[in-house]
Amino acid sequence: MKTVWITGSSSGIGKALAHEFNAQGFFTILSARRTNVLVEVQSQLPFPENSAILTLDLNEFKKASTWSMRHFVLPETLIYSSIMAEWAI
Repeated sequence: MKTVWITGSSSGIGKALAHEFNAQGFFTILSARRTNVLVEVQSQLPFPENSAILTLDLNEFKKASTWSMRHFVLPETLIYSSIMAEWAI
């Protein structure tokens, strides 16, 4: 089974991609800052048993690396769909 890791998977395009990849048979790693939202997203996946949650802020690169090694997961695909924007009017 191929693995995809999607950051920003709590909403928007990241959430939509998580659903699509999971439906296509990928083991789907969901990442975002809010665990409670990720749990809800995971429960809505077509195959929630083929997914994992990694709660993190993208500044926590070491945590992500440690998690990946601990779970023997090396994703074939990484989708970086998080965004930080600051709007000035």
